[in-house]
Amino acid sequence: MDPDVEEFSAYIKAHPEEVARLKKKEGMEEFKSKYHVDKPSPLKCPACRDMYGGTLWGSDSHHYRFVCKKCKVAFHIDCTSETLENLIARLKDMGKEEPKKEGHK
Repeated sequence: MDPDVEEFSAYIKAHPEEVARLKKKEGMEEFKSKYHVDKPSPLKCPACRDMYGGTLWGSDSHHYRFVCKKCKVAFHIDCTSETLENLIARLKDMGKEEPKKEGHK
């Protein structure tokens, strides 16, 4: 067997967390590409938030379209009392003010 392959194989066996990290990164890139999203929003998925805690992801090119990272349900969200950008900014500020729950980052 090639020494480089043996060395790489030994590294992977000794560092399984690296494999998990790479798989997670690959899954994230696949999700972003497939659903044409590029950033998370402070909005939680109304379809699965209680069960999975899904976060809605959006993009600058599709202002009103969001996709849940967990359940993959797509939403068109339009706020009629203020701009969606202002609403999201307000929600971000509210999230910063909330005390962190134990066991969460």
